[in-house]
Amino acid sequence: QYAQWCVFRLAKENGITVLLDGQGADEILGGYEQYFYAYLDDDRERDAGARKKEESAIRARYPLALHNRRQSFGRALPHALRRTLAMLTGKGSDVLFGLEAGLAADVARANAERDTGPFGGLAGELYRDAFHTHLPTLLRYGDRNSMAHSREVRLPFCDHRLAELSLSLPPGHLMGEAQTKRLLRESMRDILPESIRTRWPKQGFLPPQENWFRDGLLARADEIIQAPDFAASGMWNVPWWRRLVKRLHGGEEHLSWVLWRPLIAETWRVHFIERTRKSPHR
Repeated sequence: QYAQWCVFRLAKENGITVLLDGQGADEILGGYEQYFYAYLDDDRERDAGARKKEESAIRARYPLALHNRRQSFGRALPHALRRTLAMLTGKGSDVLFGLEAGLAADVARANAERDTGPFGGLAGELYRDAFHTHLPTLLRYGDRNSMAHSREVRLPFCDHRLAELSLSLPPGHLMGEAQTKRLLRESMRDILPESIRTRWPKQGFLPPQENWFRDGLLARADEIIQAPDFAASGMWNVPWWRRLVKRLHGGEEHLSWVLWRPLIAETWRVHFIERTRKSPHR
């Protein structure tokens, strides 16, 4: 969210008033590797040999797409059991482990609700992410960040006609032949350079959080988590966060994105809530 805010600030500084944004393409057209699970489930009626060949092609092109079945199994366990295991082992990276038990259980329950509409398989996953979970969250961030700098964003993929078409198509049209966004890639044949049209790995828009923590932000996060106010807020599972900070000090830099959450949440709470409470000019 912050990195996107900076992009819109840069657009304003350069006099760019209207921007095109590609949000919605992944959720509507099958752009995420994890959708291959649902695609293969939809593909069960195919000849076993052809299905095995398709799965092999997916593994060759997207090595991590079907690699995390054990992780998916772990996430299918009841939240309370996963939380207990995380506390006993001092492991895990789910942000819910760092929330107070009752709050975490409420969020886990809400996350488990899967509104796939009238669809099943791949179409159901696309419907859920496009209309109920992932895309609405991204659009809210984008709307607030763009308006913060008085920029206008156009979203050509967020068109009901495109969604209606996509959700009516056979799964193979969207992710067949080991392709994410197959329909979009095929429509861009002879329009985009092949090196772009067939660029398979997906690159997320991630800020360099690991560098920031390495360059001093970890010490600041440690101060916040050790502070009495952090425990007094009633939101956090403090022992888990203190162990996570030690893990980061020990070299597990991939956890920086997890620690970013309480760092930002607590900084926001202190700045906008606690400071307002203490101010005589409410």
